[in-house]
Formats: sequence, structure tokens, C-alpha cells
Amino acid sequence: DLLAKRDVIANDDYDKMVTAFQKRVANVQKDIQYKRQAIDNAYQKALNDVRKLAVDVIKEIAAERQIDLIYGGGQVGLMGAVARSVHQCGGRVIGVIPDYLRTKELAYERADQLLVTSGLRERKAVMEQHAGAFITLAGGFGTLEETIECITLKQLKQHDRPIIILNTNGFYEDLLRQFDKFYQESIASEKCQDLFSILSQPADAVNAIESVWQQGTV
Repeated sequence: DLLAKRDVIANDDYDKMVTAFQKRVANVQKDIQYKRQAIDNAYQKALNDVRKLAVDVIKEIAAERQIDLIYGGGQVGLMGAVARSVHQCGGRVIGVIPDYLRTKELAYERADQLLVTSGLRERKAVMEQHAGAFITLAGGFGTLEETIECITLKQLKQHDRPIIILNTNGFYEDLLRQFDKFYQESIASEKCQDLFSILSQPADAVNAIESVWQQGTV
């Protein structure tokens, strides 16, 4: 638009307009870069907090209690960090991973036992079959889906193993509020609250699991 009007604007005025426009663009870009950096920093802090939580859980499970880890078999992200931490603590790792993810070199091949399945549904079934308890760490859609399935299967009396949602730093507060809405709207019975425990500290999570095991109810 500035170029189209140059023939009717004096050169000096045109140059001033271009300079002012360029400054505005530079300021906007600087502002965007600053906000992006702030978001990146916040994301990195949250990721570091999640990783620290995972390591704390592993120390309790592997080093202190000598409980095997049964997990999704991945070597990247939080799953990989958890598996490596177990081995560093001298624990045993059992990974369960679909074949199409293993072929993409996403599997933790150092696992003491790596069970390869045909897909995600079989993967969940194998993990559920081998696990004596379930601890939900901070995670995304897959973690949420697996947690809900474990709760639903317990509701349907397909298992009676402890389920712990680790709500450190309030990560799952919004999800728990949604659960409360289920109870308030009578979509789910308030008795469903007994199907799982909500804790914030790794040691408390493992203590709760061992308490159930000692009662012999699993």
C-alpha cells in the first residue's frame, strides 16, 4: 500500500513512513519473542518439575521398596526418564510397547523384559495383567485414557488393585473438578471416589499401595 502511494508522497515523507512502519514491525517482533521466551521458560519449568516428580517416585519404588516398574516401554520423554531412573536405582524394568512404535526406535531396548504387542489396546491389557497397582504421573491424553480405563475396570469389578493419581503441584486439579461435576450431576456415583486415591507425595503413594497389599485385598 505504501508503494502504491509513493508517487503522490514526497520522498522525505515516504522515507519517514517506511522507517516508522519498520520500527513498529520490529517492536511487535520483539514483543512476540519476549512472550514466546516466557512461555518456553514456563513450559521448561513445568517439565523439570514433572521429571523431578518422576525421579522421586522411582526412588521410592525401585531403590527403597524394590518394586518392579511396568510401563509403556518408551525411551523418550518422561517414560524414558522413568525407565532410566529405575535402572540407575538398581530396579527392574518391564516395558510394554506396540510393534509399530518399536520399529520407530522408540522402545527402551535396555528393559529387563520388553513385551511387544500388536497395538495400544493389547498393550494396555498386558500392562493391566502384570501390574499390582497403578500410579498416574503427570501426562497427556494417553495417560488420561489409561487412568480412566483402570478406574472403569475397577468400577466394573474386573480388578481390585490400588489406583493412585499423583496430584503434585495441583497438576490434576481441573480433572478432579470434572470428576466432582460427575458426582454433582449424578452422572457417576459418589462411591466412585473410593475407586482411587489422590495423593501429592511419592512416598505416600507407595505407602498406600503397600498398605493395600499387606491387607491382602489385591
